Amino acid sequence: MEQWRSAVYVNRAYFGQLCSDTKDFIVNIAEHVKLSGRRVSLVEVGCGTGEFIRETSDAFRVAVGVDFNANFIEFCKQEASQDDAARQRYVHGDACALVDLMEKEFPPAEGLLWDDVRVVACVGNTIGIIPQQLKETVYRQMFELAGPNGIVIMAYWNAAWFGDAAQNFYHANPQLCGEFKGESIDLSTATLSTPSGYCTHWTSISEARSVMDSLGVEVISLKAKDKGVLVAARTS
Repeated sequence: MEQWRSAVYVNRAYFGQLCSDTKDFIVNIAEHVKLSGRRVSLVEVGCGTGEFIRETSDAFRVAVGVDFNANFIEFCKQEASQDDAARQRYVHGDACALVDLMEKEFPPAEGLLWDDVRVVACVGNTIGIIPQQLKETVYRQMFELAGPNGIVIMAYWNAAWFGDAAQNFYHANPQLCGEFKGESIDLSTATLSTPSGYCTHWTSISEARSVMDSLGVEVISLKAKDKGVLVAARTS
């Protein structure tokens, strides 16, 4: 956990602006929803050590962080103050069964989450480290959870910056991905696969649009911001 926080969040020298841009992007969407008189809640897929939930939870009725790593979820729960406990919720589970997981954690009859406009987000390029064969399932679960009135937010790391990141982020943070040499870097696909087993893919604007098109969803906003590609989409 501390290795991840050190590489991505605590040391914001590389991704600091993108973290701020992503927060602003999502909070602005939440504010527009609330201006229409509706309540809004957030579910983050792959919340890691919870920094994003803690920074944005005030904008939502409830902000839920989901992660496959039980140690991350336990850390998040310990970091949440008593005042935050009602607004911040952390759930251990598999994003490939996201809808069932949320129905178990938030029984629909009780209304919380299900009565709201749901923003379902995957930020910090979490999707880039999910195995390729699972990505479509995760995307479809996110859109199913958002429902016809909700919004899915993707914050990819921009493929245009991949070469720079290989040297100035990954090589500089071997605690995150392990030591590697040039053969681990595929510039043509913006993919890094290191001997430690770490694999990540960065996404271009055109690829992000193609992904949304393949899912048959409507793109509300798609833009490059600093080292990221930010997408808001909904079921069409």
